Amino acid sequence: MPSHRGRVLGGFGMSNVNLEFGRNIHLIGPRAWAEQVRAQLLAMMMFRTGHVVVTEIWAAHPRRVTIRPYGPSGENADAVGVSWRDETAAGERLRDPSGHVHGTQLGTGHGTSVRVRYTAGRFRADTVLRLPPYGVLLPGVAINGGDDQTVVLLHELSHTLRSLYGAVDGRAIAEANPGHGGGGNFGTPRRFDNTEELFAITVANVFASERLLALRADHSSTVGADGHLNNAQLDNREFWREPTIFRHLETAMHRMPRFAQRIAAIQTAFNPFREIRAGVRPYARLRDWSGRVTDPYSGR
Repeated sequence: MPSHRGRVLGGFGMSNVNLEFGRNIHLIGPRAWAEQVRAQLLAMMMFRTGHVVVTEIWAAHPRRVTIRPYGPSGENADAVGVSWRDETAAGERLRDPSGHVHGTQLGTGHGTSVRVRYTAGRFRADTVLRLPPYGVLLPGVAINGGDDQTVVLLHELSHTLRSLYGAVDGRAIAEANPGHGGGGNFGTPRRFDNTEELFAITVANVFASERLLALRADHSSTVGADGHLNNAQLDNREFWREPTIFRHLETAMHRMPRFAQRIAAIQTAFNPFREIRAGVRPYARLRDWSGRVTDPYSGR
């Protein structure tokens, strides 16, 4: 079980505390914020996906995860490794969030500590009680899985896992249509930006599936009239069988075999990690009469 030792920190604000959650997760900020984030972490660990993510972070000790409020410049959530080279998979080129190569150095794959910024009040909490197979049991506020505050926090912690274990792969992913190669239902193109966002969204969707929440479609979002972020819902749960998406997820699993094995064991409606591990294959590529691939993301 996590340790909850806390201490007041001087030097950058006497009202700030360092609240320890386990041996290498530190919540540094105002006490009310730290207690709110700790409560979300405890709620997260009540579900199998959340338990896997948090315990894998603990297993990365002495590398650590420091979570702070996003800061005066805005309200959001992100995660950044302390060492760019060490968080990047061994032999991979260093890339920016858009997938562009940065310099000539290669990743070491050693792993690194991570800094997370998170504004807990920016995101809402789903308060509908759901229990399979009966569905909704009590009324409440229903939140999309990509907007729920605990899912958002788990999304950022999924990013930290990649940095902690030196598995970051910054390659860009072109817009992927989940129907391509699947015999129709071409739907709305999905925008994942890069492998890391695809990975974090997929892990968070497994968590959302456990909670019977609607799944997040991609990495795009809009700001509603109430100031909260809103994400499109996933309308094709086999989007991951698009060949490029499949390949990026499969590579992510190979680079984190223990995590992949643990999350693949979770029995919930949406779990591409389980399906890939079980041997389900991607859809065939769509080709024209000359045998040329017709999907726009085939070269990625």
